[in-house]
Amino acid sequence: MVQPPYGGFAAPQDAPPRSGRGCAVAVLVSAVLVLLLLGGGGIGFLLWLRGPGGEYSAAPECALVEDSGVLDGLVKGYQVDLDAPIDTGGADWWDGNQCRWTTTQESAGLPSSVSVAFVRSGNRPGFSGETSAQADLGREPEGNSVRTVEDLGDEAVQWYDTTTLHGCVAVRLSNLMVSTCYEASTDFAASREVAENEAVEGALTVAREIVASLEQD
Repeated sequence: MVQPPYGGFAAPQDAPPRSGRGCAVAVLVSAVLVLLLLGGGGIGFLLWLRGPGGEYSAAPECALVEDSGVLDGLVKGYQVDLDAPIDTGGADWWDGNQCRWTTTQESAGLPSSVSVAFVRSGNRPGFSGETSAQADLGREPEGNSVRTVEDLGDEAVQWYDTTTLHGCVAVRLSNLMVSTCYEASTDFAASREVAENEAVEGALTVAREIVASLEQD
């Protein structure tokens, strides 16, 4: 599944029309910012900006999913297919890890895979870590029709990707967005995928185990 850019990037805005008062306004704004930074408000802002952005100061590792034991029931005899940090494009206010486990030809279970992405956002000018995580959750379904999942994290949605035939879930916990996807075949030749509801239920199972593990820490 192709992942969209993470981190709650705001859409670019059209440049405002030029004005002869631009220089004067810029000087005034600069002066105000200097006064704020010299005062207590500026110190508070800097502390907020350097804060974790929410309950999480770093994205969880892929090992958290393996340690939960949830993969044993969904991807029997799995191997690690992907365990790597997400490229932040040089941004230092967010981080993430992407993970995928698949069966092999030697696996006892039917062909299947589980994919997980952890995206943790920190504070930045104009956006809190939680606001960015909300934006990440909103973009994750990539246009697929979603349903709200109750009693999972701070907010969560589920969907079925009709292109990749994966059942998926995205859940937000404070400033962390977790995405899980599951797909499986009904035969060893991998000629037919499991039903939509079964694929989504698999993704939900993984998401619930991850949330339970995070809440125990």
